[in-house]
Amino acid sequence: MVVGGAVGGLIAGIFGVTCYVLGATNILGLVAFPAGGTGNLIWGCVASFAAFGVSAVVTYLFGFTSQQLEDDKNTAEAAKLAA
Repeated sequence: MVVGGAVGGLIAGIFGVTCYVLGATNILGLVAFPAGGTGNLIWGCVASFAAFGVSAVVTYLFGFTSQQLEDDKNTAEAAKLAA
């Protein structure tokens, strides 16, 4: 997430994106950009989607090993049986 946030922040900084509302850290965060005009909205969306895309790719490439996923699955099953 840090790498994706850095890429999104770099794009937003280069193109002078201004955020007019703070709070939402999901898709609803896009409503923070329209007050700055069309260019601000477009570059805000580009920066947001770039941050999401880079985070997803980095997580896919380096995020989890097969052993970690298997351990998580076993832990979840054990918790379900204990409940």
